[in-house]
Amino acid sequence: MGLYQFITQSGPPAFQILGRFLRAYGTFRQPNPYAGYLGLILPLALSLFWWALAQMVAAWPGRFTPSPRAESPRRSFAAASALAAAALVVTALIAAGALASWSRGAWLGIGAGVVTVTALRSRRTFGLSLALAGALTVLLLARGGFDTGALGGRLAQVGDYLGGFDVATVEVNDDNFAVVERVAHWVAAQRMIAQAPWQGVGVGNYAAVYPQVALPRWQDPLGHAHNIYLNTWAEAGLPGLLTYVLLWLLAAWQAVRLAYDRQTDALGRAVALGVLGAIVHLSIHNLFDNLLVQRLYLHMALLLALLASPPAAPRDQGPADTATRQRSV
Repeated sequence: MGLYQFITQSGPPAFQILGRFLRAYGTFRQPNPYAGYLGLILPLALSLFWWALAQMVAAWPGRFTPSPRAESPRRSFAAASALAAAALVVTALIAAGALASWSRGAWLGIGAGVVTVTALRSRRTFGLSLALAGALTVLLLARGGFDTGALGGRLAQVGDYLGGFDVATVEVNDDNFAVVERVAHWVAAQRMIAQAPWQGVGVGNYAAVYPQVALPRWQDPLGHAHNIYLNTWAEAGLPGLLTYVLLWLLAAWQAVRLAYDRQTDALGRAVALGVLGAIVHLSIHNLFDNLLVQRLYLHMALLLALLASPPAAPRDQGPADTATRQRSV
């Protein structure tokens, strides 16, 4: 649906970009939460693709001697190949939809999530990720930054958030409206924090208190501060912010622990790394938005529930393995 909206310009005229496309928004009515949702599922899809690819390589005819109860090598390889191809198609479609959303925060979050999933999969992929990151850094420095067309220009605008301009006096135009609007709400949240840094203004009271701290040209509270960390601090105080950060640190630790548990099978490890990538995306994207809207918190809860599943025991245990387990118990 998002790609259809992007290509056919099916949507509000305000979402038009580049003169011939439209920012994809799916069923979310806004591009940013749509991109945020895709960013939450892309790391898991990518991680499952890596797992399926490994299954395909392992099933390569003649690579291993199958057991008497196993399927024929050709049938096993065909099934693994079909699974890997399906996972690749799904991952590519999700990535294309996120790209069509034209959401900079989502792009940054997805990039961090993809790097996390790929780098932590194995030592080989970790080294490959470092090499690619280094090559990209050298390329950007050689070209003078993000000056490679519309996509590069879009990403380059992220630096404007840290530009240190005076949001009260800056001239607003179509190019900088989104940046100035967000910074204006960040300033408002900072003013709320200054009023009540420890206890906050009350959970859910951002919009109610906003008129007291709003900048002259930005009277619409928009529901939140477009930065969940500032928003949480403003509403729940510093203890609330620290609790929120601790929650996600513990969730990330659980994902890492499950991924590297020796009792976790390959599929469980792929799921754990995928959820970790989703947590990384959420943490980065939430610097520029609040993704816990439009019931996305339910989706995130389902992802966290995957981490609560106990690790799978090894399927095949020989006599030596069984004896070792009995001694360890």
